[in-house]
Amino acid sequence: MCPLLEPTCSVWVMLPLFLAGPLIVLKQQGVKQQLGMVRPGLGMMSVFICLQGTKEDLHLPSTNYYVYYDTDMDQAMERYVSMPREEAAEHIPLLFIAFPSAKDPTWEDRFPDRSSMIMLIPSAYEWFEEWQAEPKGKRGSDYETFKNSFVETSMSVVMKLFPQLEGKVESVTAGSPLTSQFYLAAPRGACYGADHDLGRLHPRVMASLRAQSPIPNLYLTGQDIFTCGLVGALQGALLCSSAILKRNLYSDLKDLGSRIQAQKKKN
Repeated sequence: MCPLLEPTCSVWVMLPLFLAGPLIVLKQQGVKQQLGMVRPGLGMMSVFICLQGTKEDLHLPSTNYYVYYDTDMDQAMERYVSMPREEAAEHIPLLFIAFPSAKDPTWEDRFPDRSSMIMLIPSAYEWFEEWQAEPKGKRGSDYETFKNSFVETSMSVVMKLFPQLEGKVESVTAGSPLTSQFYLAAPRGACYGADHDLGRLHPRVMASLRAQSPIPNLYLTGQDIFTCGLVGALQGALLCSSAILKRNLYSDLKDLGSRIQAQKKKN
């Protein structure tokens, strides 16, 4: 019997597994209460692009780009996710663009004369739901055509923003929310975990979704107990580690930083 368990997957993956186990009713109610406070966030299309040329050749920035198509994003997103899927690709309200290779000082040594770009496109899981039972890589031409409609629309925007990339695209690989569900075990393709609506950010919900779960020796970590993204996942790990070790690791890190700075001054 494992004395302590620290899952790094979504709360919708781990906690339901314990509902069918030999838990007392009170524990089940506690888990259900936690799950009932939040809902999975919106899925994403992930588009990975290989470019011919170095970051200097292509003048690639290391900056992340958030491309907005509307000034009222709440209304734009609501309209977007509720429209028929056939129309969605032409009404993308938000596009994230980044060039990971431009941030990596070791990239050119490992992949000479090549660069990478990534795009993230908000996508409703419901648009892809009819293919959820199909095996990965064998979802058929209709699935690929629908997926590529988002890629083509987004790439046209990229070429307007970065015209120097015209003719430099070597390959494009796109993943849908089904891809995130398969590789990340992200329910409904919610790769950023719990939806960050106003309910998710209510103080009572934030206080309840913490590292300590209703199940003894089961601790939660990652973005679902803090906020979404890399920074949120890192902070979730610190909170979880603090709970397990029963000490404030933030204070430890602050003290460590002070000692390092003091040592540098001596040297």
